[in-house]
This record gives sequence, structure tokens and C-alpha cells, in this order.
Amino acid sequence: MSNGLNISKESDLWQELESPLSGIDAQIAEFARAHGMGLTRNHHNWPSRLLQWSNKGIQTTMMISLRDSARPTYDFSISASQSRREGWFSRMESLKEEIPGSELELDFGELMTKAFETAEVWSEQDLTLNPRFDGGAQLRRKKR
Repeated sequence: MSNGLNISKESDLWQELESPLSGIDAQIAEFARAHGMGLTRNHHNWPSRLLQWSNKGIQTTMMISLRDSARPTYDFSISASQSRREGWFSRMESLKEEIPGSELELDFGELMTKAFETAEVWSEQDLTLNPRFDGGAQLRRKKR
């Protein structure tokens, strides 16, 4: 995901990119309420929706976000992370890529359910150490 679009939220382009997401907002909000999730819209000024929750000490995110503003297409993914003494552990799984905006509403409820059910069975053992974000573990090892 990019670190934002340099366009006004009042522009025609922004409205075009945001419109497919707005079309599923009610469905996303209801899903978030039903499962006790937090909902973030347009993270880092990028057309997206993030559903976030914690399960067994694992922070989990379901994300639908703009992939390509020229076409426009969207990606749907889930990720999980956990900070441990040894570092930052994570997992990411793409569930569907390059979804045309006109098709975003199709089967979206089923996709959210599949994402939730997949992430809910992940455990600490399913996460792997992320060497880019090891929480300072490399520095602690060097000092020994």
C-alpha cells in the first residue's frame, strides 16, 4: 500500500477511486460491528478499508485497498502480527487481487467471512519472524 495519494478528497479522481469502497461500506461496518472489530477508512490517505481485531494476543487486519489508480483495481488481504521478545512475527495472505471496482461488491460478504475464518485459526506458530522489523532483537543479540 502506498503512503497516500496527492489528490484532494473533493477531486473527481478521488471520488472515482473511493466510490467502489463506499458501495460496500454498510456491509463492512455491519461485519465489523458483528465481530467486534475496529474499522479504519483511507489509511494514510489511500483508498482502503481496514478491519482490525485481536485474537489470542495476535493483532489481525483484513484489508481491501486500491491497487492501481489507473485502472482502478483493488486487493483483498489479511495479515496478522505479534510483537515478542525475539522480535516481530507476522503473516500475510492475499485472498483476491486486482478486483475491478465494478466487481468489488460481488461475493464480498463471503470473502470477508472466509478471511475472518482463516485468520481466526492462525496461532503464534503460524507467524514467522520478520527480519525487517525484529523489534531490536538483532541489536540485543549483538550486545551479548
